Amino acid sequence: RSSDLMTAGIRPVDTLVVGGGLNGSALAYYLTCEGITDVLVTEATEPGSGATAGSMGNVRQQFGTPLELECSRRGLAFWKSVEETFGLACTFHEDGYLMVTGHEDTADILRRHADAQRAAGLEDVHLLKPDELPDIAPFLDPTGLILGSWTPADGHVLPLDGLTALAAAARR
Repeated sequence: RSSDLMTAGIRPVDTLVVGGGLNGSALAYYLTCEGITDVLVTEATEPGSGATAGSMGNVRQQFGTPLELECSRRGLAFWKSVEETFGLACTFHEDGYLMVTGHEDTADILRRHADAQRAAGLEDVHLLKPDELPDIAPFLDPTGLILGSWTPADGHVLPLDGLTALAAAARR
């Protein structure tokens, strides 16, 4: 009962978000954008200590279905605009994304995905032969590789920067 909780010093909330990482903070932010103001985000330990802490922060468009491609297109636009939108540091590092393989079946998947990306309007995808790979990644030994897929507009963010920006925006 609500009165029992209040007596115990616990206040009921309209919306409880379980998980205080990037996803939970994003959910809280978008709920507040919809006018839901009584939102509590919970986390077992520290905010961002779960999946967010283990994330590399990669932002890429190398997918193969229309839904994945639309989500990745929106995600790329979001991460490139976080600093401007929220006024907090969350630098998008446009250093590209390179996938490589030495297996023909995986190379076929990369080719199909590149075709799907181009069909969805993501023209900046490049299929690279092994001898072209060191131009993108000089540290990479292309021996045994048969194909690379390179999207130079992709990159990464620091996940905790994104978490900080989204959580602050939700609180505002």
